[in-house]
Amino acid sequence: MQKPFLRQILSAFFLLVFFSIKCFSQTPAVSLSLFSGSYAQPVDIANCGDERLFIVSRYGTIHICDSNGVQKPLPFLNITNKVKSTDTEQGLLGLCFIPGYLTDGYFYVYYINLSGNTSISRFKVKSNNPD
Repeated sequence: MQKPFLRQILSAFFLLVFFSIKCFSQTPAVSLSLFSGSYAQPVDIANCGDERLFIVSRYGTIHICDSNGVQKPLPFLNITNKVKSTDTEQGLLGLCFIPGYLTDGYFYVYYINLSGNTSISRFKVKSNNPD
């Protein structure tokens, strides 16, 4: 009685191995295409809850990209005069929108200031110009 049971276990094992190899041997085709470009030293990307994407540049600017990948001509924020971006691990490093951003307009940025210290600053978007 033990031999048929052993055969069933071995058969199940080999079927499992065969199907595992078959499933993992087929690599799905993946391709990349440029959605939006020409940003200087991008380090972060954020969304505030609408169709816009906010691209953070290490040099101290944040640009807006619309849903078609088109960059707005003027930066959303420009704090290049407050940001130390001479070394690779410095500069404007992050952007965070609070949950109520679309109503109250507050957002935070994380950067290395001119003294070389970490800074987190809060800003408010202009009520008459969301960009």
